[in-house]
Amino acid sequence: RPYAKFGTWRTQSRQTFPTNRNCGGNSNRRKRAALAFAIGVDLIGMDSYLLPFFGEGFDVIWAPIAMFANFATNGGIIGFGGGLATLAEELAPFTDVIPSVTLTWIVRSVLSGESACRKFVKKKLG
Repeated sequence: RPYAKFGTWRTQSRQTFPTNRNCGGNSNRRKRAALAFAIGVDLIGMDSYLLPFFGEGFDVIWAPIAMFANFATNGGIIGFGGGLATLAEELAPFTDVIPSVTLTWIVRSVLSGESACRKFVKKKLG
């Protein structure tokens, strides 16, 4: 359907652009899901203390899984660096209490600055 904008007629496209008001809906839900997953991965890694004699053996098996989970959750260079840190943390003795996947999530989500949605809105809509 045509509509008037600044005195000219244009064809209305079906593409909708997010506004500043609705930037957070799905991205906040995804952030919370990623945080819950990160906390779960860290809790499984800390559970090796519950197995007195098998704990460090479990860490050898769990370390590459946690590294991949950290990279898959956080992605990019932050996820890669966090994955390597998680691998080292899980393989080192007595460091299982460090929530490395959750710390990587904090670095990526909280400290990385403005969300991609808000950057898109500023770029496209002024």
